[in-house]
Amino acid sequence: MKFILYFIFFGLLFYVIALYFPEAFQTLVSWADKVFAFLQNLFIAAIDKANLMMSTPPAIPEQPVHFEAPQELACLWNYPSSSSL
Repeated sequence: MKFILYFIFFGLLFYVIALYFPEAFQTLVSWADKVFAFLQNLFIAAIDKANLMMSTPPAIPEQPVHFEAPQELACLWNYPSSSSL
């Protein structure tokens, strides 16, 4: 019951401020809008950071992987090179 009364009185207070002090009411509304935008951006940044930390990028090899022996090693081991096959 107390909560409902406080809610009504709070609404009446803002109504009186909006009615008799429109400039002050606009200031209050702009402050509330800035606080809401800040909290919204903070929440979005936290979600983006969490998603970035949870996702792992695919591993990119530093050098291309070759499955054939290089020409120099093929000569040393007496293996036929891939060009002579």
